[in-house]
Amino acid sequence: MSEMHSNFLINTGTATAGDLEGLGEEVRKKVYDSSGITLEWEIMRVGEK
Repeated sequence: MSEMHSNFLINTGTATAGDLEGLGEEVRKKVYDSSGITLEWEIMRVGEK
């Protein structure tokens, strides 16, 4: 996760698009579980995981 903006996931190695999407979904779940707030993706995903 970017330290400057939580909507940016930064690949610093060999992560795949699926890895990054999985991380985003994990973050969304943890936020919902702890606060009841549902985060929505602001980006359009193109292609396969």
